[in-house]
Amino acid sequence: VNAAGDTVHSRSIARQEQVSTVRTTTSIRAGDFNPFGVADQRSNFSSAPTAAVDQFFSVSANALQAGSSDTAASPTRSAPGEFNFLYGNPATSGAKYSAKNT
Repeated sequence: VNAAGDTVHSRSIARQEQVSTVRTTTSIRAGDFNPFGVADQRSNFSSAPTAAVDQFFSVSANALQAGSSDTAASPTRSAPGEFNFLYGNPATSGAKYSAKNT
């Protein structure tokens, strides 16, 4: 499936889905780093640094979670989002954008 035909999964706004962090400094502190190199290895680490998935804070759940739940930053071509306007009223009114089918 190409991007033009994948209208359900195509995103019009780039957003952060997941953040992974390599714990390089933790490995250095643990003594796994040798500045002169390790014999028969291309890396200066005796064991590879571990990676961790950082967590996002969810305001609605009041807790940390592994993936982002920002629905405003995750529109698709079939549901591109909504907009709000005042139009002379003190309370906002809203409407949804139509699907981008072309």
